[in-house]
Amino acid sequence: MILGISLYTWQNRASDRVLLTFFTVLFAGTIVFIAKETISNKIEKISEEISVVVLYGHDNMPLPLQLPYLPELIFFLKALTAKQRTPSQTHVDIKQGSELYFPAVVYAVIKKAMSPFISGWDSEIIQYSSPDGVTTESRGGTLNGKQVDLRYLYDLFKFQLQFEDESQIFNSSHFQKYYQPPNTDIQVTEATDFLCKIEFKNRFITLAISIKIGHHSMGAGEYTTLIGLPEDQTGSATFRIIAEVTQNRLLNGHPDMITHRKWANTIIDGIVRDFSYDKIRSNWLENFQLHGQKALLAY
Repeated sequence: MILGISLYTWQNRASDRVLLTFFTVLFAGTIVFIAKETISNKIEKISEEISVVVLYGHDNMPLPLQLPYLPELIFFLKALTAKQRTPSQTHVDIKQGSELYFPAVVYAVIKKAMSPFISGWDSEIIQYSSPDGVTTESRGGTLNGKQVDLRYLYDLFKFQLQFEDESQIFNSSHFQKYYQPPNTDIQVTEATDFLCKIEFKNRFITLAISIKIGHHSMGAGEYTTLIGLPEDQTGSATFRIIAEVTQNRLLNGHPDMITHRKWANTIIDGIVRDFSYDKIRSNWLENFQLHGQKALLAY
């Protein structure tokens, strides 16, 4: 119909009446289209905010509690120079603990959040239950995206820490190389002593992950009695994570938007699953009722 109307108008272009009618309809249709898209094509955004808790002893090493990110914290602390990780006194130094665990938590979040994408940014992500909890597995995927390694991502934050044995936390294996969607720009947009924010941005979406130092205190709260350590021999540090993805509203209907959103949603879901203290505490309490103190301990 549009082609027919355009052809008719072209053949009668000498008529002012035909031209006026054609452009009036064209203008009205354009206004209706813009108004409809402006109202219905809204910016889509998903945001999650969680608390991450670290409990540690007077030696600054994490307490042996069941945490999905416990191995990453242990390896990170052990990789530091002895001078940085060793406390200067017998009781816990919560300021030093908070400063040490800020980069450790950032390292753990990046490593675990990106781990599903070692075989492709558009891999099929499979999750299933096992005796160790929820296991995530990636299958298939294309290798046409941007590949970055864990060391590159960590260095973007410019933490002023010295490592004695980097091989404990960084290596050249494919398990620390992650695929990003094509043409994705990665930047740390904020970096202070208490807050950092990293953004993954392409023409389809912007994924932003913020990590902020929150509350830190002496003792392990409700777990002090269970651990069996004096309050001045333990400390806790709480961090806040905000992860959000924002779509480019002009590309909401693009067929590739679904794949890009799936990539971002997988990262956000993994952060909530592995780091949310509310979820971890709920599992702890349930397991404690069933199996007692041993259910909370990693070793």
